[in-house]
Amino acid sequence: MHNKKIIVVLAVVVVFICVGCLVQEPKDSEDIEKGFSEREEDFFEIKGVYIKRVDPIFIEILHEDKFEMYIFKQDEEFLIESDEIEKYSGVDIVYFLNQEGQKNIKSMELANPAGVGISPEIEMQGQIEEMFGADTCIIEEEPYWLAYELMLSSSKFVQKGDYIDFDYYIDDYGRKVITSYIKIFTECGRFERIEAKTLYVKLMGNPDEIEAKEYLLSDEIIKKLDNIRLKKGEVIQFQYIYEKENLKKIISLELRE
Repeated sequence: MHNKKIIVVLAVVVVFICVGCLVQEPKDSEDIEKGFSEREEDFFEIKGVYIKRVDPIFIEILHEDKFEMYIFKQDEEFLIESDEIEKYSGVDIVYFLNQEGQKNIKSMELANPAGVGISPEIEMQGQIEEMFGADTCIIEEEPYWLAYELMLSSSKFVQKGDYIDFDYYIDDYGRKVITSYIKIFTECGRFERIEAKTLYVKLMGNPDEIEAKEYLLSDEIIKKLDNIRLKKGEVIQFQYIYEKENLKKIISLELRE
């Protein structure tokens, strides 16, 4: 009889212990979920430009006009590998700081191609020093991106050595996006004559028997020539652009000694 009482007491104790565990389980679950939520807050999201892989561990990102180093380990967790990314590609990055304060990438995705935006535009001129693909060019050692809309027209391609007058804006990734441009060409030759709004010049390097080439004059150049008083045979250097119907219009001109 005494043994039966002991067994009953033990059974009751076991039941209370099990019930206690079941009651505590939701609390544990909530604590885990809360901890996960707090860890999520430690992630940072940025938009930037991928520059290059520095070594097996670090890559270089251009963010807010600064070159920054990020840890990017080749891992199946990442959507893309840095070896597959072209230089100067826009990227969306999620990262966290490790114990040493280093920026460790959790995920990185390619951004959409640069397109025409609504931000204020800046006007500039410069020569294309290098090309990366068909849409990224280097002007005065700075990268610029041709807007996607320009790339839809084969006549809007540029190449190394082109001198262009262009408008651009800066998008959310820090990319300087060219939205419109015109190519500017430079020539040098001997002045022949002016008829109405047309200037005739014999280009340097051409034999004398070749006829003088004709160029349209912009209104600004016509005013400038009133003060210069060009003489036949004087050497001039000028810049011109192509107007409609492939007519060449001079936009700047100066005497050469």
